[in-house]
Amino acid sequence: MMTDGVVFDPVEGIQGEDGIIWVWDGYHRGEAQKSGTTLQVNLRPGTKIEAEWLA
Repeated sequence: MMTDGVVFDPVEGIQGEDGIIWVWDGYHRGEAQKSGTTLQVNLRPGTKIEAEWLA
């Protein structure tokens, strides 16, 4: 659907102090992004533990 131009909601992620991003909602949209489309991410600061808890 992404390759047909359907726009999806942004994924949700947490970014650690080291810059690493953990996606806690929308993982499959992130995988589908490999089709070459741009993916939007709503980021907030936090830790991997917080991302795991939210997932």
